[in-house]
Amino acid sequence: MAVDKGKQFEYAIMIAALSRLPSSMMTDDPSLKLTYKDLMTKTNNGKIIEADVKLAAKNMIDSIEPSTNKSAFYKSFKQLGGGIGGGGEPKTDVLFIKQGKKYKCSLKWGDKYQLSSAGISKTSEVLKKVLDESNQIGGNKTRQEIAQFITEFENTLGTLPKKGEQAEMKRALERNTHLKAKLEQFLGTRKETQVADAYKAFKDAIVYESLTGELIFGKSSDKTANYILNEEELKPINDKLVRLVSDQTYVRLRLKGRGKTEEGARLNELVVTIEPK
Repeated sequence: MAVDKGKQFEYAIMIAALSRLPSSMMTDDPSLKLTYKDLMTKTNNGKIIEADVKLAAKNMIDSIEPSTNKSAFYKSFKQLGGGIGGGGEPKTDVLFIKQGKKYKCSLKWGDKYQLSSAGISKTSEVLKKVLDESNQIGGNKTRQEIAQFITEFENTLGTLPKKGEQAEMKRALERNTHLKAKLEQFLGTRKETQVADAYKAFKDAIVYESLTGELIFGKSSDKTANYILNEEELKPINDKLVRLVSDQTYVRLRLKGRGKTEEGARLNELVVTIEPK
């Protein structure tokens, strides 16, 4: 299976940074040498990384390289992506320290990227945390409406098996089209990504959490992203970015393939994805 360009870019950034360290530093620090060796093994000595991705990573490293203390800068690069456990997959893929400031970067490729994809229980957890922690979300009526939806969403779809035979999971989705419609009302559809004013603060808070993971991991955690790094720029995850992304994304409640039974029946999981139009 081909490695997508987003993951290639993550590897390419790490390789481009660590390859600029003096060989003596690599020798003196076995962990750095081991990390670099692991990266090269995963990428078959860089062969699975396409030429345009390698070039983009090199150019990005050139653009963010400090004028002083370069070795300390490159030594600070760490890869967190890939589902390392301990509370779920981190939002930070790569972090580095530049002039005393820690950049916890979610790496993206292209201008359209999926913000999140999760099962019903994880989605319900995020929805509840966002509603509980944000005091900017509408009035009491709106908050009550959202809270009631989350409860029904979790108690209905959350009782389904994590993966089940495709036919049954399809029927479960068809029986609960009202929940799908309500979720889209809060978070947008492909046809109409922008939501009613009453729900904008909620959608923005969901987008912010999807980008950063702040409520799940904690603001000070290295797993919580504070920057987006793509092939063109390094940009902070701030209100301006969240509003821009929020206006261009929508939610999907869909079935995701999860293999087959021993008898050959397809298995599916019901997942919620937030993605660009």
